[in-house]
Amino acid sequence: MITIGLDVGTTTISGVVFDSENNAVLATRTIPNTSQIISDQPWEDLQDAAKIWAICQELLDGYYKEFPSVSYIGLTGQMHGILYIDRNGEPISPLITWQDARGNLSFQNGESYAKILTRQSGYHMATGFGLTTHFFNLQNEAVPEKAAAICTIADYIGMRLCGLERPVMHTSNAHSLGMFDLEKGQFDCDAIEQAGINGKILPAVLDGEKVIGKTAEGITVCGAIGDNQASFLGATGGKSNMLVNIGTSSQLSVRSKTLVHSMGLDTRPYLHGEYLLVGAGLCGGSAYAVLRGLFAQVLDLYGIQAKADLYQKMSEAAKTAMEEQNPLHFDTRMRGTRIAPDKRGTITQIGTENFTVGHLALGVMRGICEELYGFYKLVPKNACDDEIIIGSGNALRKNAVLREVLARQFRKYVQLSPFEEEAALGASLIAQNPAIRPD
Repeated sequence: MITIGLDVGTTTISGVVFDSENNAVLATRTIPNTSQIISDQPWEDLQDAAKIWAICQELLDGYYKEFPSVSYIGLTGQMHGILYIDRNGEPISPLITWQDARGNLSFQNGESYAKILTRQSGYHMATGFGLTTHFFNLQNEAVPEKAAAICTIADYIGMRLCGLERPVMHTSNAHSLGMFDLEKGQFDCDAIEQAGINGKILPAVLDGEKVIGKTAEGITVCGAIGDNQASFLGATGGKSNMLVNIGTSSQLSVRSKTLVHSMGLDTRPYLHGEYLLVGAGLCGGSAYAVLRGLFAQVLDLYGIQAKADLYQKMSEAAKTAMEEQNPLHFDTRMRGTRIAPDKRGTITQIGTENFTVGHLALGVMRGICEELYGFYKLVPKNACDDEIIIGSGNALRKNAVLREVLARQFRKYVQLSPFEEEAALGASLIAQNPAIRPD
């Protein structure tokens, strides 16, 4: 059976064609997500849903021609963000992404919208969560007049593929919006009402992994799952219960067969009634990009253009510094955390010998891994005793020194996932599951 997995990411949109009979990836294609909308509000992060749909169409049309025997399409994509839909299923707003910061703005008595919504609902509600965004829009009369529903961008692509007028949502995406009851597998209507939100704007939540319809070409489409969950499936393949992803951001994900709550970790719905314990760093790999930007600025002062191998030079310098004494301590939480959005990074233990390119680069790598290890220490001891960490994400895949730092920090063997587009692959594997195929 030939299946397409489509991942609607924040910076790229990727598609994988998978052959289940031979357990082989037949094709992989990644297209830049060029849908970013420039806003005059510094806290807004918006993307053009129509442009995203056009990119998805281009990618899928190419695969339809190359692989006419495609049977199923699996979907995944960036979570938390929301798009407003009218009664006909048409978008009437930009996609407000997970990086949107309106929830951190001051609302009442110096407290942010996110903090007040957290207190009103009883759920931790960070900026970027869909219902935090909607709460802000309600208070500021910014909800489109004809808004009938909200959904994630991957759910919207599923609607377009199947010609649906109303979105339906897997628990993984629903939970990402906030105020979701994990035990019941549904939005918490009482908490939502208590926050002054009309629950009618929320889509129906699917009971597990389900087919949502067919394309005009007759290809069966499965409901979208969250990119964290899809990446976990695509990367681990059942070989480990622990995944570390370091890309633009960073995440530690541990699979749990039972519902477990641990302070400091996010418990998310996974697949087949299981859960993921997730610790997410907001900066992660982008901290290394910030450091590269600093070095590029220094070169620019001397009229020297930074070359493409600057990352490689940084890693070589870090490798040398790894065996030296007096390391820098670099807290890489430059964008804060979900719980403390105002927190910023720090550099300490600066001496006359260690304020070098190599120590700075190594310090950032250690800071990224230390934040992830802090999440790992919050995982209940009986939840994961694997000796292998599956690693994914471009920052980890392209940087051998970062992998070594991660292995030393966790004292575990780091094994890269065999495929680069883990989320798209995971979406295709969901579509291969016989349990969700229509009778």
